[in-house]
Amino acid sequence: MAAEKPWEDWPETSLEEDLKAGWYVRDNGIFQGYTDGLFHPHNNITSFQFCLVLERANIPVERDYFKSPEVLMKDTQEFLPGTAWSANPEEAATRFRTAVMIYRHKNNIENPNPPIEPENVDDNVIQAIEQMFQDKPVVWNGVKRYSKLIGLAHVIVEDARKYDIPIWLCLGQGWWETQWYTTGMSVKYNQGWGIKDSNGRWGVIKGVHSGFADYVTIEESIHAYFRLMSSSSMPYRHLIDTGQIRKALQIYCENDIGSHYATVMTVRNWCEERGIY
Repeated sequence: MAAEKPWEDWPETSLEEDLKAGWYVRDNGIFQGYTDGLFHPHNNITSFQFCLVLERANIPVERDYFKSPEVLMKDTQEFLPGTAWSANPEEAATRFRTAVMIYRHKNNIENPNPPIEPENVDDNVIQAIEQMFQDKPVVWNGVKRYSKLIGLAHVIVEDARKYDIPIWLCLGQGWWETQWYTTGMSVKYNQGWGIKDSNGRWGVIKGVHSGFADYVTIEESIHAYFRLMSSSSMPYRHLIDTGQIRKALQIYCENDIGSHYATVMTVRNWCEERGIY
């Protein structure tokens, strides 16, 4: 049975520490959630909230310390040193990330995965992704299925670098659409990202099923995803470059954007904790 979460919408991650962090900040009154009973983990934390939760955690902070949310990750180097293991300095701090960082700071938890040396980044990222694929089988229709992407992490990393699309976005959307080729029509067809491409604009197809392209190979479906997301003729390129991920997903999936966005952001956190960018 899954462990109880401090809030219903606390992110699903494979790190036991993340769950402990949620209970720590809740039990100690550091974060109190919203009036609707939820935590809203992927909301950016405001400057006021940042100061407030640090004060509740008895972490010294200037009372007039109000800066724009866009630079709050830089501030963690001063107030929560050594706890932002994966976030880039220009990123805003989300409620989930801030809660986890406070937990790490107050419990003296050190980074178990120190930064990878630059020359080894992609080799280590490929290895980490391959391990993720192998560790995440899915039971669908009573059958335990492993991702068809096993053995193809290097293609994802190479395309992500070539087209300048975040790896976590590719993995997050692939998990939402087909749980990495383990559910739905992807079991029979090469439709890992649910791309509507009846004319083979983004890759070589062998057919179309329920409106979705069935590419000639899994590798070709990976290339198609990155070509689609990076094309200047489509809206995704601009939205990704400007950080408008929610809007990009809204255009892409045309359905439950809240759940889709939450899934992608959870996969993003999950990837970044492992140094996958």
